[in-house]
Amino acid sequence: MKKVQKILSGILVCVMACTSIPVWAQETESVIAEETETNIIEETKETFVLETEESSMEETILQEIEDSVIEDTEDTVVFETEEITVEETEALLELETEEEIDIQSAAECENVFISGTKHYDLAIELVEEVNKKRAAQGLEPWILDGELLEECMMYAAEHMIRSDIERPNGERSVCQGFASFKPLNKDEAIEWLSRYALDPYYAKNIKSIGLGCFSYDEKYHYSLILSEASGTKTTKQGVQEHTYAIPVLKDAILWSSNVRNIYLECGESQKVSVLVGFAEDCDGEQSLLGDATAMESKYFTWKSLDETIVTVDVNGNVRGVGNGKTTIQAFYNGKCICQWN
Repeated sequence: MKKVQKILSGILVCVMACTSIPVWAQETESVIAEETETNIIEETKETFVLETEESSMEETILQEIEDSVIEDTEDTVVFETEEITVEETEALLELETEEEIDIQSAAECENVFISGTKHYDLAIELVEEVNKKRAAQGLEPWILDGELLEECMMYAAEHMIRSDIERPNGERSVCQGFASFKPLNKDEAIEWLSRYALDPYYAKNIKSIGLGCFSYDEKYHYSLILSEASGTKTTKQGVQEHTYAIPVLKDAILWSSNVRNIYLECGESQKVSVLVGFAEDCDGEQSLLGDATAMESKYFTWKSLDETIVTVDVNGNVRGVGNGKTTIQAFYNGKCICQWN
């Protein structure tokens, strides 16, 4: 019986031993699985946190870039707005000061009266001659435009005062060409105009012209304007005497006289004249235009400082009436411009 108990005890121990091993193994595997799962969860959390941080960083960078672009755009908008504001302000200032500028320009200039002859017949003849040369090369004839013709007549008269690309009032001329001939030389004038009429560019693109021809004291002055417009043919003919009131810079007006000193016996008379010109032309020389008092006498006044010695009339005729010495003065628009002793 005791043997049987021992055997049963031994079997029981073995069974218990065999049974406890799987349980321990199962518990161990469960622990390992839990630890592994925990590690995976932790790693996943860390990865998620890392990805979240990177995503957050990218969002921050994108936001900064977007903010920067917005700031730059705002700066640009402000900058452009300021530029427009300045331009508008300048435009307003120009409008406000336009009248003042006109007054200032008028104050800096003084009219000089130029009398001479407008030669419509000569202008027409020159254009006809160059059109013959154009026809020989298969080119369309130029039209002598009536409006441009009148404008060029004035510019030709101005050329008497100042033979330069700048007008006597200081503005830049719109003319493309000038010429002067003394005495009249049609062949030279035709040759001068032909250089424009047959020029490769002007020959094809120019359709109408203005050609002024103005003479004074046997000197002929020409001015030329070229136009790509069709133009309207002039109806003017012949010649016309004309006086132009030409604005000239005050500092550039040259006043002189035909005499320096006057010596008269009682009862004798002498006419004195004021000559007018431009102080300096394009060649650096003084240009005398002629008798300003004959051109427009109503702008001149005369004065004798002692009429018991000499008298002077409205035309500059000086007459000796007594013994002694005095001074004769000539005034233009109220300003003394010449005097004689």
